[in-house]
Amino acid sequence: MNTSAVTRRHLILAVLVMILAIIACDCTRGQSYSCSNAVFQIENYYGVDFGNAEIAECTAFVTEACPEAIDTPEAQAAEHACDLAAIEAWKRGQPAPAADYPVAGVPNLEQAVQNPAQQSIVAPPTAAAPESAIPVNCDAFRLTSPLDGLPNGIATFYWDTLPGAPYIFGTIMDENRSVLWSGSFGQANQASLDVSQGAIGGGYALIVRVEARNANNTPLCADEHLIVRAAPNNTASQNSAPPPAVVPTATLPVPK
Repeated sequence: MNTSAVTRRHLILAVLVMILAIIACDCTRGQSYSCSNAVFQIENYYGVDFGNAEIAECTAFVTEACPEAIDTPEAQAAEHACDLAAIEAWKRGQPAPAADYPVAGVPNLEQAVQNPAQQSIVAPPTAAAPESAIPVNCDAFRLTSPLDGLPNGIATFYWDTLPGAPYIFGTIMDENRSVLWSGSFGQANQASLDVSQGAIGGGYALIVRVEARNANNTPLCADEHLIVRAAPNNTASQNSAPPPAVVPTATLPVPK
């Protein structure tokens, strides 16, 4: 037998074996070949050789994102589209897409209506409205004292609490709204704080702001006032400008 003929037959046989291997790979979930292409494109772009581990990772990513659909043409087509989207997401390092089709082995509401005797679907409980969505009356929350002046030392602040928002957060600012102090007052309706110039800085007047927050630490209402503070040692400097007038601000809901 001619040696060249034998060599050609061996070569053809090797090619056929390779083709059968590729077909067998494609039969696993139908996306292995596409995962192979995705890995091949990445390898070509970066000039590296990842090997079969990356193909297996891609296949696992797609399988988890796009479970097997029920045996209908529409569901099968949707699963195929999900596979392609998942492969593209894996290649780009993006989150997996959501499977938007009936999944095999998972009952759905439409199947339960058509076959009520075969399965019983319990409707999930209605989710309660989040606390931030519950209407609140911010008129009930306000800073009550002191409003007519602050000492250059320890001041005790009082406020009316707000039902549903028991946690109070306080902020002390200067006239330019630069924060000098901020912190939580917990669930109390009063707190003492050293507001002296030596402790927090600032000028003749301070903006005192209190916020009512719910259990999720979400601000619901706020009240703030511009309050004159006594000069250090209760003695005003002769060359100092007169303090600004006290201008209380209205209580407003915190913008969401």
